[in-house]
Amino acid sequence: MSRRFASLGGAIVAAALIASPGWTQGPTELPACGGRLATAEASVHLPIAHWSLAAVRRAEGLGLLEEPVAPRRTLTRATVARLLCQAERRAADQPSWAAELAEGWVARFAEEFGPAEALRAAPRAGYAYQKGLVAPGLGEFAPERTGPLPLGDWNGIESGVELSVQGGRHLAAAVAPEAFGRDLRLNVGELAVGAGAFSLSLGRQSVGYGATEGGGVVLSGAEPFDALQFETTRALRLPGVLGWLGPVDGQMVLSRFEEARHPGAPYFWGASGAIHPHPRLTLAVHRAALFGGERSELPITPKNLWLMLIGEVHDRKNFENQVVSVEGRLRLPTESVLPLTLYLEWGSEDAAGAWRDVPGRVVGAFVPRVPGVNALALGAEYASFRPSCCGNPPWYRHVGFPGSWAKESQPLGHPLGGEGQEWLLYGRVELFEARFEIAGRGYRRNRGEENLYAPERAGASTGGALDARWRWGPRTDVRLVAEAERGRGWTAGRLGAAVEVYRFW
Repeated sequence: MSRRFASLGGAIVAAALIASPGWTQGPTELPACGGRLATAEASVHLPIAHWSLAAVRRAEGLGLLEEPVAPRRTLTRATVARLLCQAERRAADQPSWAAELAEGWVARFAEEFGPAEALRAAPRAGYAYQKGLVAPGLGEFAPERTGPLPLGDWNGIESGVELSVQGGRHLAAAVAPEAFGRDLRLNVGELAVGAGAFSLSLGRQSVGYGATEGGGVVLSGAEPFDALQFETTRALRLPGVLGWLGPVDGQMVLSRFEEARHPGAPYFWGASGAIHPHPRLTLAVHRAALFGGERSELPITPKNLWLMLIGEVHDRKNFENQVVSVEGRLRLPTESVLPLTLYLEWGSEDAAGAWRDVPGRVVGAFVPRVPGVNALALGAEYASFRPSCCGNPPWYRHVGFPGSWAKESQPLGHPLGGEGQEWLLYGRVELFEARFEIAGRGYRRNRGEENLYAPERAGASTGGALDARWRWGPRTDVRLVAEAERGRGWTAGRLGAAVEVYRFW
């Protein structure tokens, strides 16, 4: 595989997903779980850490879904509602623990979003604390290259409200301002239109690719940004002989990074395409690029954009910086002994031969049900990003884009931040018909000197995170979030506790 091959493949997948007029698709009516969940074709995206996204992945691992799940880190509300309905329907013929779990997911989702919301408000208030956190550094070479950029320590009251409205079947909108003390920010502001299996949205939203737990090689979605996004909301079949590929799905995003981190305000483009040749197998290509902007030596023309898509724009002109990965996910036929899903994402950073000489890899295994402890799901993951060599640049850095592969205070790619390794163990337990859940992870990291957090945070570190949620009463959630990481001479952490309620009109 060469960079040209991967780039051209990504361009072909993206073009096919958008240009094919002969798609066949399933019925546009969504199963409504007996009228408990909304059936609109347009809906906004769920927050990337929402509990229901993990529920969908667990349902997929248990074989409870009737259709494949797109390998993206967030999905629309309507998509998740449809998938949870499928899980409830299939689980009815499974052991009682599976039926109770799936019924709990649907009941919890219905309480939170309602059957056909006209106007929804979800106010939240709590306490937050953070200390020792840093943002990725800047620049590829000295003197522009910096170490990590410190974020201010903070503690106090945090509050916010998510307001969303459904305008019939084809229009939806949401906005979610948040306040930290006197600081106000907008994490979500989205307008979505949809028809059939397609959705177009505009606004501030998270975009992430890959079904890994720790984070994707190309886009992890940690920092929302203003973007135009086009996607399929259910997998479709291509016409004719292309039908042998199985159901396909895709997404494309376009943005511009107008912030101090990215001088010259470069544009940002991303695309993800997946095929599902077998109900147990998903294969995907993810790709994204920073391009153009006032610092570029080449203008944005149809020719240069096409050359970027096929991987032929010369890097010395500083027109683009790309990251690409391929992903595979396989659910093994071992349910009678141990349900197990294996996955691999293999990435390349902007140069021919980089996929071989300096790859970025995430490999993992997920057990959606531990035998004897049905409420528990466990997984393990290993991530590795090689240092630069053989004419290939360091991960997530580019001389023409000194802001690095990051947005504001978060890396766009894997949270490790480039060169290094991460060993990750993660788990989730769901009790009382999924009304109480605890998700946890522990990790060991070793960052190299080319890492976005080096040199101050190069070397070994150990950390962990906890996310506990309790559906305390009807339409009321209590949540506790904590994370800490310690290395040689430094410690970073955050803590938050909040109550969120859901109301409809």
